[in-house]
Amino acid sequence: MLDSKGTKEEDFTPTREEVEMVVQKLKQHKAPGTENIPAEIFNFEGDELVTHLHSILRGIFLKEKMPTDWNLRFICPIHKKGDIMECTN
Repeated sequence: MLDSKGTKEEDFTPTREEVEMVVQKLKQHKAPGTENIPAEIFNFEGDELVTHLHSILRGIFLKEKMPTDWNLRFICPIHKKGDIMECTN
């Protein structure tokens, strides 16, 4: 890529290999996020899904604008044992 002055800029967009490596490292049997897509689906769909995911991520890097839905997160504390009123439990 060339910047406005004609000098070469480094390409910091993720490579397809990096996206594939991250997909392979996703933890299985975890609760899905707000989009309701479990991590297992990424491993079962294989190369075609990784290709589409890479295309989406590359577009986000090049436009430097993240989808607004990706900023939404929920934290739900789950009580396991001990006093329910104590945050450390």
